[in-house]
Amino acid sequence: IGRVSFEKRFSAVVSNREDLLTCLKEKVITFHQSQNNSAFTKIAFLFSGQGSQYSKMASSLYSTCSEYRKVFDICNSVFIDTYKESLVDIIFSGEESLLNQTRITQPALFALEVSLAKYWIYLGVVPSYLMGHSLGEYAAACIAEVFSMEDGMRLVIARSRLMDSLQSKGGMLSVALSYEKCLSLIKGKQAWVAAINGPESIVLSGSFEDLNDISAHLEKENIRFKFLSVSHAFHSPQMNDMINDFRKVLEEIVLRPP
Repeated sequence: IGRVSFEKRFSAVVSNREDLLTCLKEKVITFHQSQNNSAFTKIAFLFSGQGSQYSKMASSLYSTCSEYRKVFDICNSVFIDTYKESLVDIIFSGEESLLNQTRITQPALFALEVSLAKYWIYLGVVPSYLMGHSLGEYAAACIAEVFSMEDGMRLVIARSRLMDSLQSKGGMLSVALSYEKCLSLIKGKQAWVAAINGPESIVLSGSFEDLNDISAHLEKENIRFKFLSVSHAFHSPQMNDMINDFRKVLEEIVLRPP
């Protein structure tokens, strides 16, 4: 269930069991002395946001691994209590359109990310740092024990339901430009910087009309861009109408220092 960092390790490139036995019997062995890895003992877990979902994700792990399944089922029970339907059935069904609905996407990803993290920890891979983007921040906070899995799932369900209930007036656009160039690109438009993923990897969020204008300009300049498969202009002022309702949900959750 894991790999121990022994001081010496043997490896052989073979095509079958017999070849491996031959290597061992003839002592055709090269030992690789492990480097001192004391400087690399800090492990970080990074949790992704909405958009990383796909049909049947981790379904084989759910079917074969009791530790993963145990955690996922705890999250799923909260989802079932809310919607009277199962995330397991939705993910296994292969219905991509259903999984891409915001009210389902976010709880499904939260359950998967928390279950995966708990499984890594069970295998002995324990993180020193926890980071996340958007929805992933909730998974990171849950693993850091800011709130329980059940409360985390309730938060994510409420967040996704409130977001889904807002009128969709925009979308999101990934752009291969620097942050500074994106600022000049959106100046005077109903568009905002939603995420900075890298020096030249920026996500914009805003109205369909303005994002279409921006994409037309980018195409003319031969600059890479991609519209994201999302239902709303997340991480923009278009989400402001849900803040007060979400605050009420947060006030019911027990929060602890990470």
